[in-house]
Amino acid sequence: MYTSSYKRLRGRIFYWLFEVVRTLNLPLPPIQNPCTLVADSPGTGILKAGPIVKDTSTAEETGTTYPYFNHRAYQAEGRWSRRTFVGKWRRLGGHDPLWRPPPPSVLRRTLSELKPVCLWLEALPKDPTFRGSSFEVPVATAAVQQDAQNPDTGYLTLLQFANDRDTLYALLEHLSETLRPHGIRTLTGPTHLLPHLGGGALSSHWQLPPPTDTPYNPPYVSEHLDALTSPVDTLSLFHFETRVEKSPTEGAVVLQALEPRHLPNTLPLLQTACSATTLSPPDAAEVQAILRWLEPRQPFGFFATLPGAPETPVGFALLYPDSVPRAGLRRARARTGRLLGGVLPDARRQGVGRTLLSAALKEARTRGWDSVSVGPVSQKGDAAAFLEACGGVRQQGYTLYKTKL
Repeated sequence: MYTSSYKRLRGRIFYWLFEVVRTLNLPLPPIQNPCTLVADSPGTGILKAGPIVKDTSTAEETGTTYPYFNHRAYQAEGRWSRRTFVGKWRRLGGHDPLWRPPPPSVLRRTLSELKPVCLWLEALPKDPTFRGSSFEVPVATAAVQQDAQNPDTGYLTLLQFANDRDTLYALLEHLSETLRPHGIRTLTGPTHLLPHLGGGALSSHWQLPPPTDTPYNPPYVSEHLDALTSPVDTLSLFHFETRVEKSPTEGAVVLQALEPRHLPNTLPLLQTACSATTLSPPDAAEVQAILRWLEPRQPFGFFATLPGAPETPVGFALLYPDSVPRAGLRRARARTGRLLGGVLPDARRQGVGRTLLSAALKEARTRGWDSVSVGPVSQKGDAAAFLEACGGVRQQGYTLYKTKL
């Protein structure tokens, strides 16, 4: 016990001396074998000598003060470690009043079903007075979902990190080491835990409350991602006011009530709705996961058919409430909604999309919703142009990134 306490005290003294020298910018004597102080094991407070990793960039060049060092990675491999991962993830984003994470129970259930690679980083703050201690604190989280159709691609989900470019760099390095044995060579993200429900880093309108299942992050996230990864797609969120009447297009489109449990039987419709140039179309297992995710919100909507084939749906519109929490109210009445829909390519330009959108907005108005949001929608596809032509207003913008491991 005496030896352990002595080593801990000696390590703490070396750490404080190092900080004094760094703060005062005192010259250090030349040494033959340079070394730095790194933590021996998490939570012990014992420091030991380790190799220096040279960094040629400066704080002025990168626009950050590098407040953390000695990043350590932890992987969640079981039920209880996933609970710890979710706790770290919520802790990193919980300081932002606009951030609206899903319920922890829903998140843990989905993680247990999908079993992505979950990783979090802890580090020591360089400022010894930071948060009143010099113990390790969580600084980054990420979960990577492997693409079932392209196994060499992984989707970067549940991304949170401190405003520190070194932390993001360390996270990507640890992810590269962890994911290579799984065959993943490319990361695309950030995305929703179910990638086809939404993706991208928020790049505008940070002052607006984010709709359910849409990305939200502080402004610095896109800045650091721009520096370390490559943008591959831009997306937008479209808003429709329900009080504005949308006259349906004249035609013989027939609408039927949609029951979400029947959606897996019409997989091409879901693949059309979730199509994106940078993501593979969802398979049946992913569609089931999306429906389980939406089930607590009690979605509803319509199928669309054409006269020549009344038993074959060619389009659908699925709505669910976007409940905004209010102070003092445990359950607030939803005043806005979310819309997910699509039309098969062979049935387009026949009024199917406009008929579905008009019926969806009418139903939303009947339920007392003020507006409905759609997206994020990629700017590279036809959906963005269609929604804008129908009166949708662009607001939030997002950027999707890719990096090689």
